[in-house]
Amino acid sequence: MVVTPVELQGVYLFRLQRLLRLRQRHEHELNGQGLRLLDRSIFASYCDCLEVGVGHRARALLRDLDFAVEQPAAGG
Repeated sequence: MVVTPVELQGVYLFRLQRLLRLRQRHEHELNGQGLRLLDRSIFASYCDCLEVGVGHRARALLRDLDFAVEQPAAGG
């Protein structure tokens, strides 16, 4: 099965949106380690979106949820 670039863009955007919703809904239930893990996943998904050319749409998702993306600290 061959995945087209457009399909890949959709997968990455969907993943980012899902992770952002999880963060928003469960941030008060997670400890610091859980939040860091989720934030690293969000950052990685954001980077995937940049790589496949849908960074503008990824930034719009982040803006809609008022979420700031910062590169996770190394080793932390």
